[in-house]
Amino acid sequence: MKITGLTSILKAIASIPILDAAVSIAIGIWAPYALPLYQGLKTYAVTGSFGAALKAYVISSATIGISQYIGAELNFDLGGWTAVQNVASHAMVGGVSAVLQGGKFGHGFVSSLVTASMKGFMNPKTGTYADAVRRTAIAGVIGGTVSKLTGGKFANGAVTSAMQWWYNAEGNPGKSGSWAKPKRMGLGLSSCLLLVAANLKILIYTN
Repeated sequence: MKITGLTSILKAIASIPILDAAVSIAIGIWAPYALPLYQGLKTYAVTGSFGAALKAYVISSATIGISQYIGAELNFDLGGWTAVQNVASHAMVGGVSAVLQGGKFGHGFVSSLVTASMKGFMNPKTGTYADAVRRTAIAGVIGGTVSKLTGGKFANGAVTSAMQWWYNAEGNPGKSGSWAKPKRMGLGLSSCLLLVAANLKILIYTN
């Protein structure tokens, strides 16, 4: 049984890519565990498919978890090969995420590659909490724009890039503006989630 009012609201948000990205990024920053739920509910409202909704939920969860892990294990600030691996890992996640969302690998790869590389001059983990939010918003706008320019979807590129920035570059800071080592989800769990999403891509058709 559908909740008509909520369905209409979610459809309206989804129909405006910039608004959809802004809402997703805001939820990802202030209520991260609600973002996968929002993505799932929104997808169900638009498609009417439980399978598509479940896939959106898993992809969102995996993106956050893997971004946290990359930030914890491959510290960009160390520079050199470690920084290269950090950027490359995010680009790969962006590409895979794009494919799982129905796009092309190259769109997500380039979008995440560009935003991850911005850590070299945008000085993450500095200033106040508001500064971290501002940098994350900029990363989202740039990621979405690059995705759109390369033929992908603005919202997908913006949300993926912003979440990668917040949970990796900024390390999910507290509102006090303090930056601790990023909390991480086990790699095994994150990898499993991504594999489940890949299987859903193959096994579940959406209408």
